[in-house]
Amino acid sequence: MDSTRIFCVPVKRDPFQYDGFELQVNRIPRCPCQDLYALLTWVDKGPVLKKNGKPRVHQPPPHKDKDPDFYHAQCIHYGIRPFKTRPAAKRALLEAFAAQSNHLAIPQSILDTEAELKKEFAQANKAAKEQLDAEKRERQAQMATKQMKRKREQDSTIEEVSGKSAKRAKQKPLDPQAISGSFTVAAPSLSEGYGSSDEDTYIIRLAPVGSQSDTIYGEFDFGAFVGYLRSTSLNKHARIIDFNWRGRETGEGESTFGPENTFQLKFSDDGSFEGHAQGDCFRRCEIYGKRTARTGQGGKSSATAATWKYQYDALDEANYERESVARWH
Repeated sequence: MDSTRIFCVPVKRDPFQYDGFELQVNRIPRCPCQDLYALLTWVDKGPVLKKNGKPRVHQPPPHKDKDPDFYHAQCIHYGIRPFKTRPAAKRALLEAFAAQSNHLAIPQSILDTEAELKKEFAQANKAAKEQLDAEKRERQAQMATKQMKRKREQDSTIEEVSGKSAKRAKQKPLDPQAISGSFTVAAPSLSEGYGSSDEDTYIIRLAPVGSQSDTIYGEFDFGAFVGYLRSTSLNKHARIIDFNWRGRETGEGESTFGPENTFQLKFSDDGSFEGHAQGDCFRRCEIYGKRTARTGQGGKSSATAATWKYQYDALDEANYERESVARWH
């Protein structure tokens, strides 16, 4: 074939098959005539000697004969009665060489079969490529549709959340107990930067540690990154909460922690927020969240926050060192 790109399986016509490169018998290609003759007439001449008649220290690699299947296949390739055993097949091939002045001609019927199989393979390979290309175009079209849908959803979230910014001056101070819940999140630059799946939905969940506590814990799933949040400061009048986060990169599973991992969220009365996030594994990005459900109230909310606190605390330096050692052993 002119092209080495193969899209289909070999085409067959017993006992032959063609794989886009060569005619085969039981996956064994035809050996060139002179190479085959050299194999059949090889004679052990003993070790290579020095000028003084002694064997050299470094000898050529020992001769290794081909297996019986090889010689059986060559008989078929050259139109000779095939034999299963190596001695019988080699004898038949040598007799054919002797009858043709130490040359073997490929029968025209086999050449015709090879040409037909090449043509058949080219057609099958072209059809397989066209099918793969069509499937690729369909996947691309589906991806484009999903991207448009996701962009509309993100734009809707951003528009809804941003439209409430002008009203915040009249809003009452933030009650930490009131923000408990699950939030769908739009983060356009993060989606573009990390090639997130169009079906991914970014999520943040938040809950206070207790009914009288201003400390907020949470978890988030941003596709390429997942982790846990702990509030570090709370400005009730500005309705802003700063968080530190610890988590993992989902591809390699490597954990991350440190003061550079931060979220800052500014809330509206209805629980929606806008803000930004950043970390040692991604640049600062704008994020917009819309509450879809409440985490729970009272003891249930506290229990959920306690679980996130445990997970957050576990992702510390000691854990990072243990995992680093494990990765290298």
